[in-house]
Amino acid sequence: MKTDKTILFDVDCETPVSIIGEKVRADWYYAGEGWNGDYNPCDPEDERLLRFDIYMYEGGDWEPVDDASYCTCVKLETEKPKLVDLLTYIWREFNDVLYDDPDASVKKLGEALSWVSA
Repeated sequence: MKTDKTILFDVDCETPVSIIGEKVRADWYYAGEGWNGDYNPCDPEDERLLRFDIYMYEGGDWEPVDDASYCTCVKLETEKPKLVDLLTYIWREFNDVLYDDPDASVKKLGEALSWVSA
């Protein structure tokens, strides 16, 4: 398994950080989520939370991995160095499983990693 990776910042307005390896990619993605579903700007206790999405490189394209997209406890406003550290951890965990077995079930892994926080 290769662990070489490239880190991209601000890929688009919803993706503050993306980590790309040879076969596995992990993105932080802001999908408008908060603590209780959709972010509610009228609720002073709600916060904008990031989701991670995992992709596999197949046939020349990045394809989303089933059961590998989860909202986390990581706030959108988290500083970039911390976002890189957290997403590197997530990427490494998925890369360890998917690099040699692209068809492996990752649902439990994704559920466990959804609790990651800064």
